[in-house]
Amino acid sequence: MTTTGRAEGASGRTRRSPIATAMRWAVGLALAVAVLGVLVLSVGTFTGWLSIQTVPTGSMEPTIHKGSVIVVDPIAVDDVEVGDIIVFAAPETGRMTVHRVATVEADIDGRPVFTTKGDANNGPDPWRLTVDGDHLHQVRYSVPVVGSLLLKLSDPTTRLVLTVIGAALVLGFGLHHVWRKPTPDEEREAALAEAQPKEASETWHAALDRVLHLGPHHDSPAPAAEATSIDDAVDDAADLRGDALGELLLPADPAPSSDAPVEPSGDDRTRGGMRPGATTAVVLVALVLAGALALPIRSAGASFAGTTQASAPYASLTVPPKTAVTCSWDTATSTTVSWANPNGSDSAQVLVATTSGGTTTVGATAAAGATSVVYSPATPLTTPKFLSTRAVDTPWTSAASPEMPTDQCRQAINLFAGAGQNGYAGDGGAATAARLRAPLDTAEAPDGRVFIADSGNDVIRVVDTAGDISTFAGTGASTACSYTGPVSGLALNAPRGVAVDPSGNVYISDTGANCIRKVDTAGNVTRVAGGGATTTCGTTTATAVSLSSPSGLDVDSTGNVYIADTGRSCIRMVSSTGTVTRVAGGGATTTCGTTTASAVSLSGPLDVDVDSSGDVYVADTGRNCIRKVSGTTVTAVAGGGGTTNCASTVAATSASLSAPQSVAVDANGTVYVADTGRRCVREISAGTSTKLAFTGTNSSSGDGGPALGATARTPSFLTVLADGDLLISDRATNNGSNDVRRVELG
Repeated sequence: MTTTGRAEGASGRTRRSPIATAMRWAVGLALAVAVLGVLVLSVGTFTGWLSIQTVPTGSMEPTIHKGSVIVVDPIAVDDVEVGDIIVFAAPETGRMTVHRVATVEADIDGRPVFTTKGDANNGPDPWRLTVDGDHLHQVRYSVPVVGSLLLKLSDPTTRLVLTVIGAALVLGFGLHHVWRKPTPDEEREAALAEAQPKEASETWHAALDRVLHLGPHHDSPAPAAEATSIDDAVDDAADLRGDALGELLLPADPAPSSDAPVEPSGDDRTRGGMRPGATTAVVLVALVLAGALALPIRSAGASFAGTTQASAPYASLTVPPKTAVTCSWDTATSTTVSWANPNGSDSAQVLVATTSGGTTTVGATAAAGATSVVYSPATPLTTPKFLSTRAVDTPWTSAASPEMPTDQCRQAINLFAGAGQNGYAGDGGAATAARLRAPLDTAEAPDGRVFIADSGNDVIRVVDTAGDISTFAGTGASTACSYTGPVSGLALNAPRGVAVDPSGNVYISDTGANCIRKVDTAGNVTRVAGGGATTTCGTTTATAVSLSSPSGLDVDSTGNVYIADTGRSCIRMVSSTGTVTRVAGGGATTTCGTTTASAVSLSGPLDVDVDSSGDVYVADTGRNCIRKVSGTTVTAVAGGGGTTNCASTVAATSASLSAPQSVAVDANGTVYVADTGRRCVREISAGTSTKLAFTGTNSSSGDGGPALGATARTPSFLTVLADGDLLISDRATNNGSNDVRRVELG
């Protein structure tokens, strides 16, 4: 008799060979481990307690190879250190990125900001990274090659093909075992199994009883030979138990051949079907296949969403742009560009475009940590250009900051009113397209409107906040100083001065009529001063005083009106009660030095301005100096010196002025002087005179560029606006002038 897989034991039972038993145990264990592993990975990745990802690129070679699988877990943002490998969504593509932390900085709010780099890359990534939460993900382990397989399995076509093949195999295997006819060996084995008095499990219990009690189990048949020792009993029990488990996990081996086989019954000969071991194998194969197909769907995706333990969203932080860009013209050919500096390690570039939103070029580059840089274009800018900045932290660059037109840089000059053509036209349209004739004084109302003494046209024009111009007062023949009535009936004669009080009432210096008029907010006209017979600079009543060619005006916060009585060479003040008093003039002292208000001799003063402290500034045109009156003391502000070059930076009293026609003071105490004869405008601060506008050339040019590079024929009256900008009128009647221009200072 020959055997193929079993041997007769001492008890007469057929025993399986040790090799067959070991193989069955090994196959069963491997199958169980595979099922358990697939279930753990699939369930873990779907529920979030285990997060694995595939690495599709080689940017982290050789640390993490392309096609590796990585296992990640949460880490507190504050615990991330240089050298950690983190997982995040790339700012530019949104794809999962696995890179090493190169630097850790802090933003302006103190949050960590990470610079990342792939180990295989030449330089850092072109972004910075911050996390909108408390956690991000860190790589703990990586397994090479497996990820490539998962990526391939994650392909929809691959999954479909594998699903169809697997389903066909499982179905075919099952149908084969259900419908096939038993082989002769299987029929003999079935017959032998029926001939056994008890199940294998019962024999197991009997053997176990022998181990425990050294006697037969009450349900067990008497053995062929009494067990002689506990060791024999244990061996028998182990063999029986192994046979039972083998039958559960794998199909049984064919029964051994015999010289006297037991013939099966007719039912056994025709009965087919699948034994319990085969059924279990089919089910386990199906589970492994389903899990293997489901796993790549979760684990092989290229994007990273985070786990339930750390679901904080990821946010990229590119190099922050230099914000709040400002600029200031230092010379006719260079401007200082400034910005806020949110990160001291970044440098900056100044970008220049010829049109808004157009192609930019780099105009200048600043040093790291700088907050400004000088930009010098190849030629002077006389038309608007557009400046912006971006941060640079090599090799990164930020997005560009908002644009700043160069015509809005500090000390840029732009046309405000008047098209440069002598005439009277344009009402109802843009002020910059209108025609003026010898414009002089200007004044801003509380509502933002600007009034212009259009002297050559005998009218007062007004520019609204939309930039449109119209005529406010002055039609027909000149009216007497005693006129009262609606402003529509008021006729003016070469008005030089205009002022507006805090309530919005408008005051007009009607120069040709030698009187000061008031137009209230209801449009009614009354007389403020003039039309009388008193010619001295002393005290009198407003209606008794005789003015002579009154020019510049100003009104203080209490409603007192200051008048440059040009023909009488004195400065007068009209109080709210109608009394006229002398501010300065009428004396004999002609120098620009210190003296008293009553002792000073003025010569044809054309303008007057009052600061917030009540000090009065006088453009003493004929004496070529600017004076300040504080109480009864008069001091020199500028002029009286020998330096004739307007561009020279000198002590203000060392400058030589030429027929200064106007003076204006801003809220900071800076004094602006129209040095008319030198064709420039000076800025006086802390006793020093510098040039603010115009080169001194007898022409009118430069709008849209730096005031320092512009030209004007006859810069006359000045007005500081509420936003700090300065209006300059050019009274020349030549074509190309006859306009009002605005210097950006606010």
